[in-house]
Amino acid sequence: MAAVRHIEFFDRNHFEHCYHRVKAKPSISLFIDFFWEFNFDDLWDKNPNGFQDILFPDLGYTYMINMGTPFVMQLNEDTNKIITDSFIPRFKNITCYHTPGNRIFGIKFKVSPVIFEKEIDFSEYKEYVFPLAYLMDRAIVEAVKKAPSFTERTKIITNHYENIIKQHSGKLKKVSIV
Repeated sequence: MAAVRHIEFFDRNHFEHCYHRVKAKPSISLFIDFFWEFNFDDLWDKNPNGFQDILFPDLGYTYMINMGTPFVMQLNEDTNKIITDSFIPRFKNITCYHTPGNRIFGIKFKVSPVIFEKEIDFSEYKEYVFPLAYLMDRAIVEAVKKAPSFTERTKIITNHYENIIKQHSGKLKKVSIV
């Protein structure tokens, strides 16, 4: 097997041209930072055996919807084969080993609006990748997977979380920090 090429995440060209990324609308921005999806189609000709990219630690969590083939993700020393959707803590280095057929859509949460619907302590999920499929309505996930574009996927998720946030708007209280 040929060597897998390593592409640094801070390679600006890689990040700017191989990822779709859009900030969340103001209506959901207290909960969601941005949406992303990688677009690696042009990289497979140069890297037919795959490549890896690294994301450095960050705050919050990412919910990833796998729309393609399985891939390997490593959080520090813990390696996982990602087959389906996953809930990823961003507190550790993340290395993804990509091969042709991978297609991932991600939601970068500040705080997940799922807290309005399900009692969950996210602090319990800081150490590992979890296939927490119950965190998102399966019909929404399937709609995202069938959507023809990144823009459409973003609209589906935005509408879903706007509805949840509106239903629970009376529970939100702003905090001022002095």
